[in-house]
This record gives sequence, C-alpha cells and structure tokens, in this order.
Amino acid sequence: MSKHKKLVLISSLLLSVSSLSSYQLMAADSYDIVEIGNLGSYPSYVYGVNDNGVAVGHSAGPIVDKLDADGNVVLDSDGNPLKVKDFGSHAFSFQNGVTTDLGAVDNGFIGPDESEAYAINNNGVAAGYTIKQFSRVKPDDGSTFNVNLKQAALFDTNTLTFTLLPNIDPLQDKERDIRALSLNDNNVVVGYGFHDLPNDTNEDGSENTTVYERGFIYNPTTNTIDLVQPLTTADQMLTSLRDINNNGIATGWSHKMDGKQKLISAIYVDITTPDVVNELTLFTNSHAYPWAINDSGKIVGKAVDASKKYFTAFVYDINTQEATDIGVLNPISPSSEAFDINNKDQIVGLSSYRSYPATQHAFIYENGVMTDLNDLIDCKVDPTLPATGSPDWELHAAYGISDTGIIVGIGVLDGLVKPFMLTPRDVGVKPILCQNDKEESGGGSFPVSLLILLTMFPLARRNYTK
Repeated sequence: MSKHKKLVLISSLLLSVSSLSSYQLMAADSYDIVEIGNLGSYPSYVYGVNDNGVAVGHSAGPIVDKLDADGNVVLDSDGNPLKVKDFGSHAFSFQNGVTTDLGAVDNGFIGPDESEAYAINNNGVAAGYTIKQFSRVKPDDGSTFNVNLKQAALFDTNTLTFTLLPNIDPLQDKERDIRALSLNDNNVVVGYGFHDLPNDTNEDGSENTTVYERGFIYNPTTNTIDLVQPLTTADQMLTSLRDINNNGIATGWSHKMDGKQKLISAIYVDITTPDVVNELTLFTNSHAYPWAINDSGKIVGKAVDASKKYFTAFVYDINTQEATDIGVLNPISPSSEAFDINNKDQIVGLSSYRSYPATQHAFIYENGVMTDLNDLIDCKVDPTLPATGSPDWELHAAYGISDTGIIVGIGVLDGLVKPFMLTPRDVGVKPILCQNDKEESGGGSFPVSLLILLTMFPLARRNYTK
C-alpha cells in the first residue's frame, strides 16, 4: 500500500490495536516511488503486489488508426485517420520498471477486447477476468444473438498465459458474469458471479430468470466451485468474497435483514465448510465491507463507526473476535478505508485529508499509528535548497502491500491519475519534505473525491429476462 504528505497527527487518533500480533515491525522512514506504466494510454490502475515485487492491474491500450471490418483505415470529415484505443482495457503485470500485457480473449473484430487483474500470489498467478462472447438462442423464433460476459480468469505472469474458471452454474446451460477477485498461494480463488436461483418460477409455472450475486470459492484440485449463501435466506440477498488467506479462510460480505432494513455485513468462511457463514461483530449493526485477510486471521475493510455517521477503517481478529477502529488522518473529515493487510500486520488504505475540496490520502497503519504516505516520499525539489513548493506526487489510495513492505496504489502526478509503487528504504533514510501546506478544511489539493474508488466491484443486483 501507499502513503504521502506531511501531516501532524493528533494523538487521540493514534489508537492502539491490542489484537495485533506481538511481532513489531519498524516502519520504513521513507520510500522510493516509481510510476507504474501503462499499456499505451491512460487510465491505468494497480491493485495488488506479491512478495517478489510483481504488481498487477489493468490499463487502456495504445492509440491506433481505426479500421473497418475489411481492414481499411477509417477517415474523419477532414480526411485524417480516426484514432481509437487498440483495446479498452487489458490486465498487466509490472516488475522492475517493465509493464507487460497479460492478454484477453480475442472475440474478433466486433467483440470487446477486455481483461483486468486484481490480485497476485507468490507463484506469479493473478486473479481477474476477461470478457468472452457467447451465443444465445431466442426461445420465440430460434434466432441467435451474442452476449458479452465477464469470465473469471487466472493470469500466469511467468508464462504470459491465462485460463478461464468453470461456469459458476455448471448444471445450467447459460454462462453468467463471474469475476475472480483474489487467490492464495495454493491457487484457491474467491470472487463473485451471477447465479440463477434454482426452483425460481413465475405464477404460471414458467422459469423466472432472476440473477443474483453469489460469492464463490474455486478449488483447483477438484476444478469445482462452491457458492456462499447469504446470512438471510430470502430473495434479493447477495454475497461476495473479496480475499482468501493461505489457511483457506475467505472474507467478504453478505446481505442480511435486520427487521425491515437490509444491511451489508462482513463475513468470513472456511473453504472446508463453505455453507457455514460467520458474521463479524463490529462497531454498530450497520453496513461493513471487508477487503482483505492475512494468514493470522486479521480482516480489514471499512465499517460504519459507532456514531453511525462515517465509514472508518477497521481491523478484526477472528481468533479473539475483537474489532478496532484504526482512526483517520484528519478529524475534520473523519472517514477512512483499509484495503490490505500483510502478514506483518501492516495495513494500507485511504483516509480523508481535506473536506473541501474533497481529497483522500493514502496511509500505512502499524503498531497503533496511522501515517500519511505522502510524508514518506521525497518532495522532488533541489535538496540543496530550502524545502518549499509542492511535491510532484500526491498519493490518494494504497491498495496492496506485500510481506516485504512494497506498496501499490493510485495518486496524481503532473495532473494525471497514475498508479505507483513504493519500495521501503533502509531504516534511518529520511525523505526530503516540502513545506507543509495542510489546512484543516480547504486548500489547493487535487480534488479526486471518490475517483480512486473506481468501478472496482459493483454491488447492484441484475435481473435478466431472456
């Protein structure tokens, strides 16, 4: 994950986490930062990194001449070649300054060319999806039409090949959208897909094709998928799994009914008993979104705080069943979210930094202290001169952290949203800091609001009637 900018932290926000392990890792005093490239154009995003320093994400393709179905260059009204992106988005890996295309299903000239990668394990295998085109038959007249569906995929960054996971509904004759979101070092995969509920019929007895999200666990040994059912057994209840550790414990969220109110609750399941869904007890009986789990069973994410006013980052220990609100960077704009935790209990994410214009900063949290990652990178000014001016980078969100302390995320460089990688320096090496221009509720920071939350994982139910 990532952090940046000079910030004075209020001691009351530096909450201790008694449930964290006794292993105390000294934080890096500074980081080297590199821009993660793209596959030809922006946008480019990064989400995960492994212990070998291989990061994964997705990027738009190079700008090329637009061609028609016969291979001829399409011209604009002035007779100039029309320019388009060669592909909308491809999964990529990044290592040692090199960005590599991980490919996508080739659906031909008129089909989409798209893939994304969200996480990578220490074997160099990444989890994500690629779009594949399928043919459907209209029941009324027997004619065919095409549908484009997201298919869960595993990308091998060593061989530059990818494989598709099996259908989420193997007993049904229709493929559905399915995304792989994470995997462990045993290549056990979790994610979510759209599932047509069995025995779902209309009043006249005909089949009612209503599709809901279901979290899944893919076992590579048996090449099978188990679905995770919601906490409340009822229509319109959804589940999704977001991460899995090397001990086979997966975390995610589930809908549940609390009286007449539908809530999103944090859960975890053991892959050996996927039908047993365990709910996390957090600060309030309200919405919670877990994002990651480490091997010792600590889960991080965001949950509504005790006042039921904000989402704040949390860490939850499934062994002690203790939950801790890990605080925020700026109490004037008190919201935060944790995206990842490594096996040394270092947590990364984002926290509100300014309330106006709405701006988030990337943070790292360890040993009870949340630190702005912008404070730990060089300001990019002449070190022989006084540290005045603004830094080139402003780090807005940290999405992944490896056990070796490498952090990846999203920031702004030269006015553009770009992915970055932070590598910890030797202890004692201090960053070159710019003048601190922090204000309590305003200033000239780049307003990204929820830009960095992307379109990562949609929650909405989809209904299909075919």
